[in-house]
Amino acid sequence: MVEIAITAALIITNKVLPYIIQVFKNHKNVVDGVDKIHLWLLRIQAYLCDTDADEASEQIKQEVRIAQDLANQIEDVLDEFMLLTYKEENSSISKIWNTAKARNPFHPLHQIPSKIASITNRMDALISFNQALLHVDISRGRVTGDPCSVSGTQRFHKEEEVVVGFERYKEDLIRHSIVGQRLETLAVVGPGGAGKTLLVKEVYKDKRVQRHFDILAWIQVSGTQILCSIITQFLVKREEVLPPANITEFVNKIKQQYRKDRWFIVLDHFRAVCHHEIILNALLSSDSRKSGSRIVMTTENTNLAKQFVCSDKYIHRLRELEWVDAWKLFCNKAFRGGKCPLELVDWSEMIVTKCGGLPFAIAHAGSLLSKKEQRPVEWKKVHDSLGSDSSLSITRRILLPSYMDLPHQLRPCLMYFSTFPEDYSIERERLVRLWVAEGYVEKTHHNSAEEEAGNCLKELIERNLVKVSKYDFDGRVKFCRVENLVHDFLRSRSREENFASVIGESTSVNNVLRRVSVHPHDGIPIQWEHFEDQLSTVRAAFLFDAQKRISQSDLGNKLISKFRLLKILDLRDAALDEFPKEIVELSLLQYLCLRRTNIEKIPKSIKKLYFLETLDLKQTRVKYLPKEMVKLVHLRHLLVYRYNVNGYVSFGSVQGVEFNKDILGSISNRLQKLSMVKVDKDGNTVKQLGALLELRKLGLLNVRGEDGNCLCESVQKMVNLSTLDLSSTTETEHLRLNSMQNPPPHLQRLYLKGKLEKVPIWISKLSDLLRIHLKWSGMSSDPLQILEELPNLMELQLAEAYTGDKLIFRAGKFKKLKLLQIEKLENLNTVVMQKRAMQELKKLVMINCRNLKMLPLGINYLAHLEPIVIYNMPEEFMACVKENGERHGRKPCFRYLL
Repeated sequence: MVEIAITAALIITNKVLPYIIQVFKNHKNVVDGVDKIHLWLLRIQAYLCDTDADEASEQIKQEVRIAQDLANQIEDVLDEFMLLTYKEENSSISKIWNTAKARNPFHPLHQIPSKIASITNRMDALISFNQALLHVDISRGRVTGDPCSVSGTQRFHKEEEVVVGFERYKEDLIRHSIVGQRLETLAVVGPGGAGKTLLVKEVYKDKRVQRHFDILAWIQVSGTQILCSIITQFLVKREEVLPPANITEFVNKIKQQYRKDRWFIVLDHFRAVCHHEIILNALLSSDSRKSGSRIVMTTENTNLAKQFVCSDKYIHRLRELEWVDAWKLFCNKAFRGGKCPLELVDWSEMIVTKCGGLPFAIAHAGSLLSKKEQRPVEWKKVHDSLGSDSSLSITRRILLPSYMDLPHQLRPCLMYFSTFPEDYSIERERLVRLWVAEGYVEKTHHNSAEEEAGNCLKELIERNLVKVSKYDFDGRVKFCRVENLVHDFLRSRSREENFASVIGESTSVNNVLRRVSVHPHDGIPIQWEHFEDQLSTVRAAFLFDAQKRISQSDLGNKLISKFRLLKILDLRDAALDEFPKEIVELSLLQYLCLRRTNIEKIPKSIKKLYFLETLDLKQTRVKYLPKEMVKLVHLRHLLVYRYNVNGYVSFGSVQGVEFNKDILGSISNRLQKLSMVKVDKDGNTVKQLGALLELRKLGLLNVRGEDGNCLCESVQKMVNLSTLDLSSTTETEHLRLNSMQNPPPHLQRLYLKGKLEKVPIWISKLSDLLRIHLKWSGMSSDPLQILEELPNLMELQLAEAYTGDKLIFRAGKFKKLKLLQIEKLENLNTVVMQKRAMQELKKLVMINCRNLKMLPLGINYLAHLEPIVIYNMPEEFMACVKENGERHGRKPCFRYLL
């Protein structure tokens, strides 16, 4: 339970170490002390990769708790150092120590060496824990020991068999097990508690499987002992004595004696690639590949299964039980097949809902209730205990193995979901920026920190720990969440590790706060005085349920002003009419979100936030950024724009922000997202864009025709740009973009709003382009001639973009297009969709095309088309739609009209 604190301490140690060396270069004890701390933290982190401290001796457990406290103290001391050094006005860091010493011998910087010495002394006092760390290989992140010290055993769930709703899964798995003459690897994949082991157990015991195979072995995968487990079970089946303790001889013996046998091996809780490589080396000879043998793995990691299963049909994905099956299973367990008494229905339904469709959780809860008195108060106790801190709780039994299997860098990423309310869907981009601000992920040679964070999220999804709430049009995750049981587990773990506390849900919190989430409840005022003394150690603060208003004065005086070492402040939806003046005193702040507040002005004093990386002002009333923003040299994400919802489809529906001309030149080194910025009349904004070499997203308003050449020249330098959003000054102003010769090679989203003579030819080079919107273009030439060849285009929107009377989607073109929107093409009277055009199209939107009197010709060729969306179209068009709908019966594209 110490690993999150260790990770946090390591992050700040890695960051601060160069500055410590620079400031205290003449104080060898300080530098050596920090080096010692760094090595100690690395050893603890490696030790915890494969070890759950809960299983350690009582002495180790006690010292682990002290180590956790020490890790927090390390983080506090080093953050204090950063705070002190960057409050030294007009001094370079190399001069800070001498300046402080000369000016004031009692300066707080003089306390840093003694605090570091105190930490190292306490580290040395942890004798038992330090002895355990001596056996840690830091480079491998593993505890050394005999890999074959524990023999494999055949171990199943203690719960009785649970196959409710699994009949189809079982038959499919048996069929794939006994049909075919080649060796195959099968996988059963699903979240913890989905019943993977129970399902495979039923298959393993089935008489058809027992008769079909010569040798059957069930291996509970654990570390590197898997090979010894397989060999031991094989030899036991043959009634042979154990071979010598030489791995090579083991492997040769299996290859020689069992290569012609047909065997069935279950690898339960398969978690690592190395496990499968051992089996391949030991078992897969030319004869065994033709024997019809099977390896069946159960795993939570979908990506891992894909690596070793030759065909997707051999991956059996277990989903959560449907409500009918979940309820049946619960009643079978809780009431032994009987009906649920009326007075227990509400609590029973809440229990089943909280179990999230996981058979193990449902069966466990039902079995527990079967031994209880059938009274609502007893049912409530079980409901509340599902996410309890008890080591015997259902959530802990299900999820602890999956959590412990996570690489150390993924554990705090997953833990972050505990700061959000239950059932809360989180924007992918928000989560990514928070992880980066916390330091959980870092830039690599090939990827930015944000891209690495996206990979971490993908892995958590592949491991079935995080669920996707909503996908973007291109299949990328847009919103995600964790199931209730996972959330309960993370909240429990969070309390153990002092990771995060919730203010508003209870009247007490942890003694040492690292992150706080404020959840005000209706009618229950927050007793701020209960938390006042603990807020100085908080690193991240979030506000939720903003509709239950917290006043601006309370936010400023009772919350923000108490923070000292805060790095993340998320106040989206807060009742703010002014920028809280207390924020600018948070010198270490890296992430500031004021989205959907009513603030109108950013103060000049924002220059104090030297470390700020993300400034999110979307949907605020801010229209101008002060020139003092030039001091924010670490800024990576600047999001400042507002949608005018009432006029969303109008030309001026997006309101951007004006910059001082010097800002872009100062923040250019790190900036990745910049939107939406109003181009100034002198064109200075456009001229400075060329320095933004790290930019991934660029949004500009008020682009003039004369800006075109300079803009194209600047954009060509942005080799990492993935989104480009340009809007001219008025509907009649031309976007002159034809001079671009080498557009950003990985551009995926392109939004052009303003007059175009024709589709710029460089767009045809965008092989990665997924989405393009052309609005108010007014082109007389057919835009489809260039756009149809884009190999990966998935979304096309044309709004007042074309003045011609006919659009022809040619055969074999737009191969991946999934969404087509045609809006306000006033001269359009004919749309032709040739056979084999847009074969993947799913959604068609047609709006306000007043001369289009008939449906697109060939629309019936679109086999995947869902109900078309129609708005404000001519009566003749609507009549044609109705006639076609009747003619083709229940053809999907005519079922609904809007």
